[in-house]
Amino acid sequence: MPVLQRKLARELTENHRDYTGLHTGQERVFNAPDKKVRAPRLELHDVHTICDRDPVKGRIWFTGNPWPKGHAIEKATWSGRLDPGGALFFDLHLESASYYAGDRPRTEEDDDEPGDWKARGVWANYHRCSLSSTKWGHRGVRVGSPETPFDWTKLDGKTLRVDRAKEVLPTFADGELAAFHIYLLGHDAVADHAIRFTRSRATWSIDWKAKIALAYTGHRNLAHRLRAELRGLGFSGFEIPTGMTAKAARALFAAAVTDPAKWTIARRRFVRA
Repeated sequence: MPVLQRKLARELTENHRDYTGLHTGQERVFNAPDKKVRAPRLELHDVHTICDRDPVKGRIWFTGNPWPKGHAIEKATWSGRLDPGGALFFDLHLESASYYAGDRPRTEEDDDEPGDWKARGVWANYHRCSLSSTKWGHRGVRVGSPETPFDWTKLDGKTLRVDRAKEVLPTFADGELAAFHIYLLGHDAVADHAIRFTRSRATWSIDWKAKIALAYTGHRNLAHRLRAELRGLGFSGFEIPTGMTAKAARALFAAAVTDPAKWTIARRRFVRA
């Protein structure tokens, strides 16, 4: 077991945390202050699961909206998948707190503010934001393929660009979906993403910038901007397609990464060994 995983396992044991949900392996006994406690042996996939459960901190801003200090992020996940065609994708999903969280109560004056983007009352009608490639089945970010294999060792400090656009939403081929969808002031649209990944010891930070079109009200102009900061993320691995055998998945995966020997399968996901 690598040093980081051994450290996590040791800290969990010493702190006598809850082991609910971990796979039951060979039990071992350790001393607690008042009694001996039995806990399941930690496996590789258990440590990845624990990383995924770490609390994520973050905030999202929508430039020019009524809350210049932004909104807290209540939920964020970073996952991946192996496409049946042999490509690798990153998926991201985040949900903000209520737009009014921590703010003064809504008043009648909020409904009189000009323009949807600056009107608190309009924002209150839609409650909170979801920005996601998974919630509505969107494309995500392609990060690897046999033609351009994915190199995990070069992800730290890298910025991924997807659905590039300047002033108007990009046009997609029939049947093709955008990388991400956004629920903001209704079901709007988002493009021109710049997503930067930074490693910090056991977890990752993501800095995300994008442009927004208020598509719910018929607009295609990318007139607005968002910025999100996520801290404390763990990567859950690349999911194997439903119905695909592990042998077939290994063959496809090996062609789409630079270092297949550094990955292993846990719970039908490719994770770093």
